[in-house]
Amino acid sequence: MKSSKLILAISVAILTLSPATMRANQSAGGASKTEINHTQAAASLSRLKQIQKMDIANMNRTQKNSLRAEVLNIRDNMKNQSPVIYISGGALILIIILLILLL
Repeated sequence: MKSSKLILAISVAILTLSPATMRANQSAGGASKTEINHTQAAASLSRLKQIQKMDIANMNRTQKNSLRAEVLNIRDNMKNQSPVIYISGGALILIIILLILLL
């Protein structure tokens, strides 16, 4: 029984660490990429503040629509840049079961 737990724990560790290693190899030189993301985010936020300060009442419909499209575009770009970790329900159950078995 202990050997099967050991094999299961090793296989889960290997499967868990392999994608992380592959991801780390793909992002070599990522420091400059993050700096670019930070500068883009700062520029986007400053543009949003400029849009907030604008007097929208004096604008015509096409100008308002173009501003709205710009704001939506900035929002979508900001959502795509944020790092998110997704854990499926099956993976969560497997992690809980493994913790119960190992502890």
